[in-house]
Amino acid sequence: MTPYQYAANNPIIFIDINGDSIDFSILMKVDEKLGNGIMNNLTNDLQDLTGLSLCLEDNGQLNFAKDGSGTPIINGGSEEARNMLMSAISSTQQVKVGYHRSKSYTAGDGIVLSDKQIESFINGTSNDLDKRTLGYGMTFLHELDHSNVGSGHIDSKILGTTGKVEDRMNIIRSQMGFKWGQRLSYPAYQMSPGDNNAYLPFNKVSLNSLNKGLIPLNAVIKI
Repeated sequence: MTPYQYAANNPIIFIDINGDSIDFSILMKVDEKLGNGIMNNLTNDLQDLTGLSLCLEDNGQLNFAKDGSGTPIINGGSEEARNMLMSAISSTQQVKVGYHRSKSYTAGDGIVLSDKQIESFINGTSNDLDKRTLGYGMTFLHELDHSNVGSGHIDSKILGTTGKVEDRMNIIRSQMGFKWGQRLSYPAYQMSPGDNNAYLPFNKVSLNSLNKGLIPLNAVIKI
């Protein structure tokens, strides 16, 4: 232990003004017990999405690196995702990130992530898309935007529509590249009452097919 542990022993480049803005300590404890690599998957995704060099401290706080002049160190990524995460880290409000076995959601100033649900998104993603389009990072950012440090908006309940939160996620996807697609419906399509699968359209062809009651062969995510 050192007095600079809060900044991974590098207080010059890892900056968190408040020191408590995004708290992963609960999720870290669960991840350590389960051994599922949730935090590793999440931080890797967020680094790719934001282009920031992220540091997760032992106490669960998230920081990002800056150079000697105080400018964030950036390596690609989405500007929208980067601004979103930096704003949350610098917020005076705290967001605690917890765990649920089957569902990811937001409750006030808390975010709950489910690796089981996220893995189902990843495994069901069409080969035409980047598997991270509904992966750990995107799911976290989606829930973050629902929280008190985000926009606080809710999702659309109407098939074939998205809502303001998913519209923001689509901006991130567009900045990440063509293979990230565009989610065109927040609610999932269930094609028959007995069908255990649900489908999300990521292009207009898929959306039109689902609206006609047809299951497209590609560009959808099965959940």
